[in-house]
Amino acid sequence: MGAVFLSLDPTLFGVGVLLVTYAMALSRAALEHGQRYVNSFIDRKSSFLQQETISVLLRDFQNSASDWMWETDVDGKILSPSKRFCESADRSKEELGGVEFKSLVSLP
Repeated sequence: MGAVFLSLDPTLFGVGVLLVTYAMALSRAALEHGQRYVNSFIDRKSSFLQQETISVLLRDFQNSASDWMWETDVDGKILSPSKRFCESADRSKEELGGVEFKSLVSLP
């Protein structure tokens, strides 16, 4: 690259300026892309840690709460009943798993 600038040919000098400009633009783009990658990685890690924290808090709440809690699928079948819900229904967690919630409630 130095030879391009040391030559007295104006055409080569112009090519040298273009090469330097291209190298600077390429370096800047690489740095910006690297920064975006690092930020994305940090955001994903932070999101994962937040999800874990929320999951732990919800499990703890479910295990210690005196409320009836359950999770159902799109068909209304019970997926994960709380301990208190199982005690009130007088059934085990395994017995309640897969049972439709509406079958537990009798309406007149």
